[in-house]
Amino acid sequence: MKHLSPFIFKCSKFVYDVAREAKANLPIIDGGEPRAGDLADPNAKMKNWRVLGPNETSQPGDIAAYPLSGGDAYSGHTGFIVSDGMGGTQNCSAHGGTPVGNDPKQFVNDPGLIFRRYTGQ
Repeated sequence: MKHLSPFIFKCSKFVYDVAREAKANLPIIDGGEPRAGDLADPNAKMKNWRVLGPNETSQPGDIAAYPLSGGDAYSGHTGFIVSDGMGGTQNCSAHGGTPVGNDPKQFVNDPGLIFRRYTGQ
């Protein structure tokens, strides 16, 4: 991972890098990786990724994102839904440059929370 300034928020970089490693690339937006706010925008079209509908349940591999108002500092928060190894799911994201697994306070009942699923098409 390239050096990140203190002003680059790590969750979107984490999601971008993991998706790229999994060969499920996210698009470049405005010359860089999509920010959490971009991922949380249901109107933002992203090749090979679709927004889940209101009656769909997230699954391991889906991206979770919600917007936050942080001005230039941040635009939201994002991470992945992952398997808990027992038939359920957890979440994984990054805070301050460190991956964080299964924070029960994130991606649950957040206003504007959306999920994106890789379609491979």
